[in-house]
Amino acid sequence: MKWKSKTLTDYEKYSYVPVEYALVKETPKAIRIKIDKPLTRYYLSNKNYNYESITIEGICVWIPKSIVRDYTDKKAYIWVTLLRKNVTKVFEKYIRAKLGLNKEEPLTVVMR
Repeated sequence: MKWKSKTLTDYEKYSYVPVEYALVKETPKAIRIKIDKPLTRYYLSNKNYNYESITIEGICVWIPKSIVRDYTDKKAYIWVTLLRKNVTKVFEKYIRAKLGLNKEEPLTVVMR
């Protein structure tokens, strides 16, 4: 760790979530982290139009340093809106590869 993150304020504590991770890579503007716990998302299957779930362990995402608070080597507070967006993008890419869908075919990925 070569940079010092901002401190989490009382105003921000409702829009940031604690995340335990392993640092994969660091650049001047972002960090790539591997989230330790398994994450689940639901996707709308085009076959039977029912939501199906998928769980991925050890998901890796890029996070801008500007939205990280109270950074340590194993835990940080990350802005929940962008964290969810980045995690959902990774899930969408994984599901499209698994189902053999291209970018033009419709796919809905949600949290429940």
